[in-house]
Amino acid sequence: MSALTVKDLEHLQRQNPDYQMELVGGEIIIMSPSGLGINNFINLDV
Repeated sequence: MSALTVKDLEHLQRQNPDYQMELVGGEIIIMSPSGLGINNFINLDV
């Protein structure tokens, strides 16, 4: 699997504006709206 890019992050942020996201080491880290959990988003259908 190839590393995710800033373009991928921007695409995800437009689709999910309620989630705080950041790109770290080629993976997109998604913080839940409640702030209680962090998930790695691996599968991206762009």
